[in-house]
Amino acid sequence: MIHLKSTQSDDFAPAGIKVAIQIRVSYDAPGRLESEMKKVVAERLGEMVEELGSWVEYYRVQLDEEVLVVAFDLCSSSMIMEQLLLGGDVSCLTDLLTAIKRHLAAEQEHLLFDPYKFTGDGWILLFPANTDGFALMAFLERLCRFYSDEYRRLIKPNLQNVLKIVGLSFGIDRGWVSRMKMYGQTEYIGRPIIVACRLQGAVKDKGGSPAYKALVTYHAYRKHFTHLAASRAVRVKRILRNINAETPFGCKQIALLSR
Repeated sequence: MIHLKSTQSDDFAPAGIKVAIQIRVSYDAPGRLESEMKKVVAERLGEMVEELGSWVEYYRVQLDEEVLVVAFDLCSSSMIMEQLLLGGDVSCLTDLLTAIKRHLAAEQEHLLFDPYKFTGDGWILLFPANTDGFALMAFLERLCRFYSDEYRRLIKPNLQNVLKIVGLSFGIDRGWVSRMKMYGQTEYIGRPIIVACRLQGAVKDKGGSPAYKALVTYHAYRKHFTHLAASRAVRVKRILRNINAETPFGCKQIALLSR
């Protein structure tokens, strides 16, 4: 039996004041509990604590809605830009980004989502929390295949040197966000947006190609990706800047497109 006990006081923090929540953990086990079982308990406990972090709101703000956040960008985008600048023409990269934008617009006819923000070499997409996992996975696979085809058509012929890593990398989380207006534009703030972006940037941290892979929080994985074969989703850990006190953050790495 696992016991979780919060040591937070009953006082609610005023707006803008960070609330620290401490959790004490213990579990009852037979004297001869095998080491492997202890390992399983520890891993599951880690998932529970990290998932709790996704739901605990550290600031007193009005939360508008729960969303699924998908952040993605182009692998080796800086190297692509450098080679194109040396050649004196970056129009093919503009054409590629425009093609991705049109592809996302076409996908909105089949799946509800908001192409919330262009980040220079990728996008942050916001999906409803009830998005079907099968439809989401099909969307991600189509996006990967589309990029692979467009890269070969638009970018590859214009590069002087062949790039070793080509593709898209993704970070995915879900949780509550707050909506606000800034300079007349609708903006969103919330932990899942930050975590998704941090995960996307951490796909490559452990070596190997990050192309067509996604790092997904346990919470998002359990809601949307449990239908995947175990071989496509493996447990990994990453250090995310200013997340989880910069201690190892457990998540799932999903292969979106077989090479």
